[in-house]
Amino acid sequence: MLRIHFTPKDLTRIRLAMDPAPLVETVFSLELLLRRQGGAVFEPWRDLVSRRVRTPLPMLRHLIGPAGLVPAFLGPTSPGLEPAWDDVRTASRHLVGRALRYIDRRRRVPQWGWALADGDAGARDHLVREYRAYHTAAIAPVWPAVVRSRQTDLQFRATTLAAQGAEQLLGGLHSALDWQPPILQCHLPDGPHGDLRLRGQGLRLMPSVFTRLPRFAGDDGTPTIIYPISVGTDSPLWFRDQHGGAQLADLIGRTRATVLRSVARRHSTSTGELASMLDLSPAAVSKHATVLRANGLITSYRDKHRVIHLPTPLGEALLDDTARTDAGAQRSIRPAPTPLVERGDHH
Repeated sequence: MLRIHFTPKDLTRIRLAMDPAPLVETVFSLELLLRRQGGAVFEPWRDLVSRRVRTPLPMLRHLIGPAGLVPAFLGPTSPGLEPAWDDVRTASRHLVGRALRYIDRRRRVPQWGWALADGDAGARDHLVREYRAYHTAAIAPVWPAVVRSRQTDLQFRATTLAAQGAEQLLGGLHSALDWQPPILQCHLPDGPHGDLRLRGQGLRLMPSVFTRLPRFAGDDGTPTIIYPISVGTDSPLWFRDQHGGAQLADLIGRTRATVLRSVARRHSTSTGELASMLDLSPAAVSKHATVLRANGLITSYRDKHRVIHLPTPLGEALLDDTARTDAGAQRSIRPAPTPLVERGDHH
């Protein structure tokens, strides 16, 4: 268990990672894919990957493996894609060597692995080409949906931080993260273990679609908890592959569609206001709001004795898509007809 010790100053320096880190999502998607994690919500994505990834990915498969640590150098927290590729290509020999020695204790590392650890430019370029091809095939097609899911979660976390404070935010991130003031006890699958004293530098919180358990990252000098997104990823809606014009009411039900439209129209409204507006009981509104919230279409927070509901970017996008159906301009996320990964990309 990792125990992160906060000072009062650290609680004022909790930062939400607003910009996504593409390779954090990419490396955890590989783990999810190769280790068959994630459950039914990821099946639409698995189907997409099976159609688009045309190469065996030998280096990545060996580095990720069926179990154990995910190599930190494959998931730099850089927000830009090109800087992240550079981070992989130029990762320190210490960082790469540490990962390879860990892997070698569980399965024999091929010669190319030790070349990576030695900083061999050819081996690292080959790894980046393989990794880039996987990203292009498996992550790029769903990246807008990943961004929407992050925005939904970040909106919820920011609202929690503003309305209820840092301690409530830390206490509600994930069941594996146990806030016992002034210590955040982190039960992490990949470690590290021991005590980390922040001493005023604060903590960065980074939501991730593809990780299923919290992780710790700090190789860039910024202590970071990467936590699973809990708003919006429990429904296949975030991997929409709509091929046609199902109306919103057919998709989520007539009454829930009306509730969603009303929340979006007013942007911020309470359960009681919705009940009065729609001639429904507060209990019925609360039930519909629970379903909409579980599917990432609205967020809610408590303001004294009222529960306030707001539309999420995903909810607004769904309303926008269905409104455009008759005009034939519905947006969707679906595989391109021509695969982006060709066999000739690898040698």
